[in-house]
Amino acid sequence: MLEVRLLGQFQVRLDGKEIEISSQAAKGLLAYLVIYETKKHLRETLVELFWGDSSPDIGRKYLRNAISKLQDMLGTDRLTGAEFILTDRASVWINKNTEIITDVKSILNSIPSSPTIKVLSEEVSNYGGKFLPDFSEDWVLLVRAQLKAAFNRKIELLLQLLVNEKRWKEVIEWAERWIAIEKAPEAAFRAMMVAHASQDQEFLVIEDFRRCEETLLKESGIPPSELTSRTYRQLTLHKEFGKYHQEVPVKGEPGEWLSSPGSLPARAVNNEKHLTESTHIALNTLVNGRYRLDRELGDGFMGVVYQAYDTRLGRDVAIKMLKKEHLGVDGYFRLIQEAQTIAKINHPNIVTIYDAGEFDGTPFMVIELLQGETLTAQIPKQFDEVLRILYQICAALHVVHGYGIVHRDLKPENVMILPDGKIKLMDFGLAHYDTSRMTREGEILGSVYYLSPEQALGKPVDARTDIYALGVLAYELATGKLPFTGENMVAVLSQHLYSMPAPPSETNPQLDTSFDDMVLRMMAKLPDDRPASIIEVIENLKIFLKGDSTTLRVTSGILFPPGVEHSKQTGETSSTQLTKSGVHLLVESWRKQGQEILDPASLALVHGSPPETVFEFEDALLLTRSALHRQVELDPWLARCGSKENAACVLERLVEEYPKPDIRLKIVRGLESLNNELATATLLRIATSDDAPTVRSQAALAAVSLGKKDQVIAGLLENMRMDNDVAAITAFVAVIDEYGLPKDTSGYPGLTVAVNLFQRRLKASGRLIVRQGVRSAFGAGIFLAANGLAAPFFIAISYPKEYQETLQFVTVPTWMIIGALGLLVIGALQGFASGLAVGFADAVWKGLSRRYFRLFLGGLSGLALCIYLVLFTRIGAINPITNPSVYIPTYFVYGLLMGTIITIVVPKLGEPRSLRSQLVKAFLAAFAAGLVTIPYVNLVYGSEATNFYLSRILLAVLLQFGIAVFLSSRENYS
Repeated sequence: MLEVRLLGQFQVRLDGKEIEISSQAAKGLLAYLVIYETKKHLRETLVELFWGDSSPDIGRKYLRNAISKLQDMLGTDRLTGAEFILTDRASVWINKNTEIITDVKSILNSIPSSPTIKVLSEEVSNYGGKFLPDFSEDWVLLVRAQLKAAFNRKIELLLQLLVNEKRWKEVIEWAERWIAIEKAPEAAFRAMMVAHASQDQEFLVIEDFRRCEETLLKESGIPPSELTSRTYRQLTLHKEFGKYHQEVPVKGEPGEWLSSPGSLPARAVNNEKHLTESTHIALNTLVNGRYRLDRELGDGFMGVVYQAYDTRLGRDVAIKMLKKEHLGVDGYFRLIQEAQTIAKINHPNIVTIYDAGEFDGTPFMVIELLQGETLTAQIPKQFDEVLRILYQICAALHVVHGYGIVHRDLKPENVMILPDGKIKLMDFGLAHYDTSRMTREGEILGSVYYLSPEQALGKPVDARTDIYALGVLAYELATGKLPFTGENMVAVLSQHLYSMPAPPSETNPQLDTSFDDMVLRMMAKLPDDRPASIIEVIENLKIFLKGDSTTLRVTSGILFPPGVEHSKQTGETSSTQLTKSGVHLLVESWRKQGQEILDPASLALVHGSPPETVFEFEDALLLTRSALHRQVELDPWLARCGSKENAACVLERLVEEYPKPDIRLKIVRGLESLNNELATATLLRIATSDDAPTVRSQAALAAVSLGKKDQVIAGLLENMRMDNDVAAITAFVAVIDEYGLPKDTSGYPGLTVAVNLFQRRLKASGRLIVRQGVRSAFGAGIFLAANGLAAPFFIAISYPKEYQETLQFVTVPTWMIIGALGLLVIGALQGFASGLAVGFADAVWKGLSRRYFRLFLGGLSGLALCIYLVLFTRIGAINPITNPSVYIPTYFVYGLLMGTIITIVVPKLGEPRSLRSQLVKAFLAAFAAGLVTIPYVNLVYGSEATNFYLSRILLAVLLQFGIAVFLSSRENYS
């Protein structure tokens, strides 16, 4: 049996023997596993949770070490012989066949329907200190909040039961214990005041209130609540403490003095019959001599609702009675506040209150009797019906928020649909005023499936909390599913805090993407990212209800005013670009429509350009996510993240949200542009784990280019399983292709597969190079041969006197045939050489696009050009028949030179999509190469030689390389 103590000092005992765990990470890992023992945990999640500051490969190494240490220390369960911690390649989890006891389990257990003092005292006695006091991670803070709320509920109920049985000594002991742990629990001080008052110890009642007042001022800077002050006043005004409490019925009234002191004096002389232990009142009972209980309508957590008949006014009503077991959880005060809240509001979509009072110490309120069903029972089937329901809820919330009230418990059970389609918003028991102190920070209230992140953390709430819950409700009504579910409350709360819901249209394809944008923005994690008020939601719903969702101008949930069009592809406004003055006009337009003014980041999205700088991480995340959704370039948005480190953090988070390869490739390119350690680490993680070979290849190449080559390649080798992982093999072949084989390949047997594949690709590339050369030679030779048929005419025009004697001995047809054959050989030779250069560059050296390699190649081309000119000058007019040994190598060098020049100017010849522009560039490149030689030829041989060169050689060069480029563009050789 393994015992793990997580409250106060961390302690682990195996079969009664204490085990010392020195590693802080191992402690946290064990605590996390036993808290969430019912589920498997992905290794990547654990690495992110505990070693998020390290690179993924280092984090995985730390995780392996921590798991190994825990398994060695804990060993196996003595009874079952099974290991406590189980693992596989992807996950880590607690073995269900082992016995593990923790001190937090009993506290987190739900309260039984009939709790006893023994059970409650055993459970709360385990709460001996702060949960993992040396840790500050988010998940630890969440568990602390849950434990604190559960402990407070249980110990308060325990005090109620002890007061009910007049066990005053134990009341004081448990109250003191509660004060020692939580510092300032007012309910504990109230319990002590009641206990001391019951024993005629008035001076101690005064001391209890003084301590309460001092403690609250010291801990939180606020005075005691009205409830505590009223309790003190009524107890000190009553002089016969012992006699008074002897007269008060105890049976079935736990905690009455603790939480409803206003009824104490009345109860001392009350002659009405008292309620039995049951929380339900017998039917036909006449409440306060006026309301006859006819039947029970519903039984909720806090209260029971009855249908009753108002004998005075002759009408049916509904009566909500607070359950007695919840009187002590500030229930009395909450029900009174609910009555006061509803009484202030007069709206057709909010339930109407008629009366409020107290019956036998139990508060109640009388409201209108509604004939209908809640949203839980009557789920809308048409989208229009969903919109109408949401619109009416928004109308009700608009009025509620106008009074400074937050509902805090918006859910289907609290929305009633009447037969005529009208809805009524009910149950304001958790309603909260902006200035109210009734709910302390750290207390979690509300239904967990609809709970906002700030509620989950026990933080202050405002109107945007209701907007979040309404977003969840809209999601559920439109899809039939909740956005977040889980095995337990903590699992659901964790998703509210950290998980992004899938767009509603993924579940219901009939939904428009603009509806997705609206709902997902309502469910933003940060309140500042949600609509600023319910008015924005109402305006969006109005447009949907008109049946023209195309007029809904939404970008990440941001509403565009009429007249501003938005391009989904570019994220820019069409027709007119909004300048700074345009933004001001936009704001004025919103003001005229009564809409809230958006924050600068939202305005930036509206006019299609990022703000100057976004300092908040969540703002940067929102903007970058929006850029990905709208498929625009990331660089301008990443530049506004404040720093490259911030931008890398944003992209690292977004990698987990977008599994699609096309979006991940954008993220990879964004990370490569950042060039920092975090970007390199994220690229390595993608290169070793992504499912898409293309994404892994690009990530691997980017990671090697950013980091230290040998170290990064070693990291890839260590974390890639290349024996059976096609994606890994493809990625590493791309690395070898770009950077060559690593120095040390020993110890990586899977690398052989990648090397063999690379060698096969290299051979295939060689064949492609030769084919490129042959195709280029064929085309160039044909064009030069055709040019050679016309050569005699060029010669006659350029050199009539010098060649007249030659023309007498050789007939024109013979000369044409000889020239054509000679030029066919020359053209094929030049074409083959230039084809080799182009093919080699396209098939192997993709690094041509890199700056330094292109400079080097440019220098080499210049050297080749110089060699060609020197040969041309010294040998003179080279004839292919009289000087073939010089002519052929010279033109081969010239072909290589021209192919290289074309490749430098047009580095992506293998992309047929831009054939026209490539041909233009290729002709310009060849023409530029010819122009380089013209001044030299003119200087050495004069204008006549230049004319000859221009009329014959340059024309042949242009034709040759034009066709070479055309043929090379017919197929992608890379």
